[in-house]
Amino acid sequence: MTTEKSPQPGRPVMTAREAARLLRKDPRTIQRMIEDGELDGGAHQGPQRRRWFVYADQFNRSSAEITPAAHVADDVAAERDRLLLENADLRAELVSTQEAYRLVLASQATMHEALTDYQRSVDELLAGTTAFRDAAAHFQAAVSGLQSSNSKLNQVAGAYSDALHQGLIPGHAGTLGNASPNL
Repeated sequence: MTTEKSPQPGRPVMTAREAARLLRKDPRTIQRMIEDGELDGGAHQGPQRRRWFVYADQFNRSSAEITPAAHVADDVAAERDRLLLENADLRAELVSTQEAYRLVLASQATMHEALTDYQRSVDELLAGTTAFRDAAAHFQAAVSGLQSSNSKLNQVAGAYSDALHQGLIPGHAGTLGNASPNL
């Protein structure tokens, strides 16, 4: 066989690397097999080096070997399925993350409302404490006033008592000191 410079139209091809994987050989061995005519294929000039190709139809499908085109198609389908599953998983994760984010935002709003209510309650408690202090101060002033009034009332009662005692004693109070024994 001769080394072809371009593939025959309509005939399936694979790269020398794919053929090497399929035959479990080194790609340089495949190149030598093409040059020696053991495999149908060739090489066309690429931008930097030659690109080796092998015709896929020369591999036996009934044996353990699979044509690379079918193998590549299976690999592409498997990769597509894997990517679709991964995409579905990522979409589900995204939806879950978005829902968690919504819940966090709702919780944050509820927490902010609760903190506002808590602050309002603390302010009312402080106002009540201040009012209680003021009431206690008024109560204390009232108690002091009652004590003062009580003291004055006791003085007045004492003065009345003295006045009553003086009225009950016979004679003039001035004569008490000069009492005569002639009586």
